Amino acid sequence: MRMIREFEDAVHDEFSAGSIPGFVHLYAGEEASGVGCACTSNDRDVIPARTAATATASPRAATSRE
Repeated sequence: MRMIREFEDAVHDEFSAGSIPGFVHLYAGEEASGVGCACTSNDRDVIPARTAATATASPRAATSRE
């Protein structure tokens, strides 16, 4: 959840600085939903894309560079 929050904070900072055009839908405060979904799913489960799909996919497939 910390990795998701740090990513969301970085996106917010970049958007606020004008580096990201358009609109961003942030997931801050909802990290537990993505982590809970990922923790209870298996390789056969499909998680449909949604507005904040990055936060749902992160705990399931992504790894931290740390």
